Amino acid sequence: MNHQSVAKVDLHTVEADLARKIKADGGPERIWVACSGGLDSSVLLFLLDGLQRRLGNFELGVLHVNYALRGAESDRDEELVRQAAARSGRELRVLKMDPKDHPHEKTGIQEWARALRYDWFAQQRGPRDWIAVAHHRDDWVETIFARLCRGHSLMDVMGMQVLHERIWRPLLDLTRSQIEALARQHGIGYGEDSSNRGMDYTRNRLRLQILPELERLFPGFAHNIWLHAQDLQDALHLIQEERAALPLQETLSLSELKTRPPFLARHEISRYLQAQVPGTRVSRDLLFTIHAALVQGSVWTGMLQPGTQAVCQQGVLSIVRNQTPEGERWQQFRAALLDESLDVWPPAAP
Repeated sequence: MNHQSVAKVDLHTVEADLARKIKADGGPERIWVACSGGLDSSVLLFLLDGLQRRLGNFELGVLHVNYALRGAESDRDEELVRQAAARSGRELRVLKMDPKDHPHEKTGIQEWARALRYDWFAQQRGPRDWIAVAHHRDDWVETIFARLCRGHSLMDVMGMQVLHERIWRPLLDLTRSQIEALARQHGIGYGEDSSNRGMDYTRNRLRLQILPELERLFPGFAHNIWLHAQDLQDALHLIQEERAALPLQETLSLSELKTRPPFLARHEISRYLQAQVPGTRVSRDLLFTIHAALVQGSVWTGMLQPGTQAVCQQGVLSIVRNQTPEGERWQQFRAALLDESLDVWPPAAP
């Protein structure tokens, strides 16, 4: 679709595109729509409800997480989702948190919520089910820009994937303005999340201040980033077909990496660290440092988390652990490295 704002979005064109994506990826037995009650996920539920009724080749259900972080507003969103599921006659499953189970520190609250919902989503789906989430093109551009600024590896920078480990993002070709147009055209109700207007979170500042200014300076900026991301994904998938991901083991040695181009070797280092220390996002600078230590055969030690170190010695990378509690300052640093996508590409070799 054209990158410029449009007054009308053709529903049949959007549905046909969704149907093609389902068919191209083999098709699930059931799709669970992760619905927050906000604009994007409410439109996604509307689209998939209509598509399921027309095609009938998959089942459809709804998942909602009430984090109880915004008081009455959180309960209002849950009620909106309950009403939408009831109108469409879809099974609804709700996870409602007790405020006493919230993290004690505000820092890392988004990371906590993200991990909570994806863990719960995984528990709900069957072996042939997909979870549909409502990330769109603007989210993709924000993710790419944030990862570039934070120094992520090349393969992490390319951003979200349409289908990754049965998490499906069918709206990545649509902009937020096009989703808003669909909601207006078809009278789709949704709730406004007041936290999206605040400047407490980095992503809100990107969305509300920085990226709009770049778009004013360079018209078509977001569209060009989106096009480059698609080319990058195609190129990296081609490379992956020729160089399969390494099997993950207790250590990673230079002998396994030296037949790979440097950027791919560094990504294998990133995959190893993420597998050994789940949830870790390491900076690109750290990947360059570790790769250089392996190539030179030098001794190097660096902290990944309190009590967890990466160690390079004689061309071998390993992890050394001891027990040290995490402090608030470390949580702040770790949250700054994380973003809202759990994608790690390429996937681990079986």
